[in-house]
Amino acid sequence: MSENLFASLTITLVGIIIVFSALALVWVMMVVLTKLGSTKQPVEANELDGKRKAAAIAAVFAFNLAKGTQKSSYHLPPTAIVSAWQLSMRARQLKEGIKVNERR
Repeated sequence: MSENLFASLTITLVGIIIVFSALALVWVMMVVLTKLGSTKQPVEANELDGKRKAAAIAAVFAFNLAKGTQKSSYHLPPTAIVSAWQLSMRARQLKEGIKVNERR
């Protein structure tokens, strides 16, 4: 019995070592690839470019608003007054004689 237990523990230990070494290898590869891939320096945004973009967006918005193509509000699509489920439940209540306020 002890030979089987020793063999199973050995196999488990080898498996754990393989799994964690593979995870460590993947982690090291991710770090190395991140360091190699980040050769570009971050470019600072030019304040003048941001103002130009904002002015262009405002001009397009004003043009569309004056033209009448810009929607000022969004409306939900029309829905049925009573759904089929509500209708069937109300019909059942009427058939059974249950008042709606007494169900609470």
